[in-house]
Amino acid sequence: MYLFNEFPLSGTYFADYLIIGRSSFGLSLVFIELENIYDNITLGSGHFGETIRKGLNQVTDWKSWLDSNYTNLREKFLRQKGDHKDLPQELTDYDSTRIHFMVVAGRRRDYNQTTYRLRREIEPQRIRIIHYDNLLDSMMRLFTTAPFNFEP
Repeated sequence: MYLFNEFPLSGTYFADYLIIGRSSFGLSLVFIELENIYDNITLGSGHFGETIRKGLNQVTDWKSWLDSNYTNLREKFLRQKGDHKDLPQELTDYDSTRIHFMVVAGRRRDYNQTTYRLRREIEPQRIRIIHYDNLLDSMMRLFTTAPFNFEP
């Protein structure tokens, strides 16, 4: 797995993080937008608030840019790898099914059943919305199963 912070897509677009990971399907790219942890996450009804909508707008712009400009991204990968390795074909050829997006916003208490339903509805677009507690939960699982047994 590779992790890049503040990964530039263009002069206008920057992903807060890009994760490139390998699974049985090959390489996948996950572009991550970190949004506010506290304000305007959801409305009282559970519908997306300004913060989540802002993140979704950002990843929608990235998605559109990638559809038209993937060759520019391929060039960035070629510069990153240098001369000592071949670039995997999954990174040289545009395949939108390998590209995913994530918006991280708010805390668990900001989400309700409506929020989770709306989140499930956009997942077929390869956009995932999570809250910061999801990140904390994942880190705790990683650290408690790792050989060094992290204790908070």
